[in-house]
Amino acid sequence: NKSNAHTIDWSGNAWFAGDVYTCSTSGKNKDDGSKKLATEEYVDDSINGIVESGSNENGNWIKYNDGTMICTSVKLFENVSVTNSWGNLYETPELSLGNFPQSFISTPEGINCIMINNGNSSGKGSGGFVEYIIGTNNTSWGKTAIAKPTSVAAANIGLSLIAIGKWK
Repeated sequence: NKSNAHTIDWSGNAWFAGDVYTCSTSGKNKDDGSKKLATEEYVDDSINGIVESGSNENGNWIKYNDGTMICTSVKLFENVSVTNSWGNLYETPELSLGNFPQSFISTPEGINCIMINNGNSSGKGSGGFVEYIIGTNNTSWGKTAIAKPTSVAAANIGLSLIAIGKWK
C-alpha cells in the first residue's frame, strides 16, 4: 500500500508523517543509540522558556519552563478616604488588592507595589507612599494601605502590582 510517510519536493525539502530519529547504533530502526529530532518550534519554546501567558479580570501572567511565574495587575481606587491618623501621617483603611490572575503553588517570593497615580478628587497629586502589603498567599495579592503627609477626604489611587513565584 502506498502512503505519504516520507515526502520530498523538487527543492529537497522533506516531510515525515511520524517522528524522525538519527544516530542508530545498529543501523536498523530506532534503538538505544537513536536520537529523536526536535522541531524548530520545540527548540524555540525551550530556549525562550515561555510555556503559557494570558490575562483575565485579575491581571496578566507569564509561566516559564523552569516553574517561574510573573503576575501583574493594575488596581484603581477612587474617592478613598486618607484620614486615619498614623503618627505625623494619614492613611487609608486597608484596601483589598484581590486575587492573582493565576494561583502560585506557594506564596510568591517577590511582590512589588508601585503607586502610579495619587491625588485628591481633582486629580492633583499631594505626595504619598505605599505603607504595606499584608495577607498575601498563593492566590491573593493581599491588602495594602496608603499613607500621606496630609489628610485627603477623597483620593484617587492607582497601583501597579508585580508578583514573582512558582507555578509548578
